[in-house]
Amino acid sequence: MYHFVVMELEKVIFGLNSKLRLNILKILCEKDMSAPEILHKLKQNPLYRQYVNRELEVLKDCLLVSKYYDDKGKKLLYHIEKKEITIDLTQLKIN
Repeated sequence: MYHFVVMELEKVIFGLNSKLRLNILKILCEKDMSAPEILHKLKQNPLYRQYVNRELEVLKDCLLVSKYYDDKGKKLLYHIEKKEITIDLTQLKIN
């Protein structure tokens, strides 16, 4: 159990250890968005789309965001899983 908790903590810390990923999380706090919408909000050149997509996948792998298909809008949207994260360092646990 201890090993699993530490791995989860390391994943979350890794996910938060990037200015671009932190900016993406801040944007997703407003509402669910597609990768192109996030890119637009970041005011990034379309050439950076691959970086935004990669960072979204990292955030998904770290369980900080999820993605789903919006049938109405016919697009893939990203959703922030938690708007607040608390880390208990005494037990190396995320609440």
